[in-house]
Amino acid sequence: MELGDLFSAELAPELMTVGGVQLRAVAAGAGQVDSAMPLSIWPAALALSAHLLHCDFRSLHTIEVGAGTGFLSLSLLKAGVLSQATITDGEERAVELIRGNLELSPEVQAEAVLLDWNHCPEACKAQYDLVLGSDVMYALLRYSSEAVEPLFSVISALLNARGTALIANQKHRLWRFQDRIRTLSIHFGLKTTTEELDSEVTLLRLARN
Repeated sequence: MELGDLFSAELAPELMTVGGVQLRAVAAGAGQVDSAMPLSIWPAALALSAHLLHCDFRSLHTIEVGAGTGFLSLSLLKAGVLSQATITDGEERAVELIRGNLELSPEVQAEAVLLDWNHCPEACKAQYDLVLGSDVMYALLRYSSEAVEPLFSVISALLNARGTALIANQKHRLWRFQDRIRTLSIHFGLKTTTEELDSEVTLLRLARN
């Protein structure tokens, strides 16, 4: 199956350069929002990438969840912030898009993997020093605060004993569910702190208690 076979004509990813990364993505806001969401680059990914560009995480075993286009990991790999990454999404079309985008940056060391947050493979559990995510609460929080639990569950499963998760989100997606986030942090044994990245984006930092 060709990459183009996975997308409708309205949501066909276009070749573009964002933050120095050449990749295919759907312009944010194109077509149906829900359909385009995993295939676009949203504000939290841009803000988190910019925030981390001067960090050195090369020694960290890193995974990105809900990666969509893979932009966040690709930008950090190309900048030398990361030396390797496992880039995941729960949709097959997004994983195929990531694979195609990795082919556009053959110098980076990364793999694209399908990851269902409700069924984390045993081989992945407690393996990662760093879990990254951006705009992953967009769809979840539109429907129910209960839908946030799989995200916290998979973060808890992936992190090793000293690991950290950095999850950036647009502020207006979070404010209604702060109590639920606090409850889930306690339930999964995670310490959660927040940081404002810019006027639109909040960073959740999660680590084991």
